[in-house]
This record gives sequence, C-alpha cells and structure tokens, in this order.
Amino acid sequence: MERQYIQSGMYHQMISYGARGPDQDARKALGDATNYIFAGLWWSKKLPYPQVKKFDTDYQAFAGHEPDSYYPAPAYDAMRALAMAIEQAGSLNKTAIRDALKNVELKDSLMPGQVLRFGKTGQVELPFVIVQNKPDDKSDIVYPKDAATGEAVAPKPRK
Repeated sequence: MERQYIQSGMYHQMISYGARGPDQDARKALGDATNYIFAGLWWSKKLPYPQVKKFDTDYQAFAGHEPDSYYPAPAYDAMRALAMAIEQAGSLNKTAIRDALKNVELKDSLMPGQVLRFGKTGQVELPFVIVQNKPDDKSDIVYPKDAATGEAVAPKPRK
C-alpha cells in the first residue's frame, strides 16, 4: 500500500498504518519510503527503563536473538499479572482470579509508563508507544514523553 501511495505522488503531513512501519521487513522492502511513518505499538525494546534492558538481555540469553517484535514483553507481563492474581486469590478458581486481577498493579512493568493495572472494565490502562521512522534506518520513540528517544517530525518533509 505504501509503495502505491508513494508511486502515485500523494502527500500527507502525517501518516500511520497502525502498528506497521518500524518493522525491518517493511524498511527493507520500501527503503526511504518508510521514513517519517508513525506507528502505535504496545512495547518497544527502546523503552529506557532498566527492567526493559534486563528483559532484553534475558530474552536474548533464552531465545538466542533479541525480541524482534512487541509481542514478547506484553506476554511476559501478562503472565506476571496472572501469577500475581492467582497468588492474591489463593485459589485457581477463575472467578477469584478475575476478581484479583482488578487489584493487580505491576510497578516494575515492561510496558510504557512502567505500571500495569486494569481499569473498572477489565481493560489494561497503558499508553501506546508511538514511534516514528527516521532517515538512515533510525526509529525514535516520540511518545510517551518519559520514554521519548527523539522528537516527532511533522509535517513530513517534502522531497
């Protein structure tokens, strides 16, 4: 889709394809056409928190490669939250566990903001990580501000 967009000569001040854009496959296939695309992710190994650095090191030791997407860290924190809820429930009863999840608070979370908790509806309360591709195969976190590794560039520069 991005290739056709570029070939057609279209221009928008900002562009995003949801979670797509910073992945290496897209960057290899489209090169500079991926510059300045924004993406909303659940997690990034570039988050500047000590627990993220440790997770990255531990993951590499276990898997033999670094995390190549945002999936491993949310899965890891989800299991930590579930284990905490089971412990708090003192039971494997699913209703007791569900009720305990309402009170779970991981204060050393790998997720943006570093705290994982659930709201009244049971939905996790976390900000997205917004990243932006930059020239020279660089990608910066531009939101949340406490984790930013660079400034957003908008509007997208014209060639």
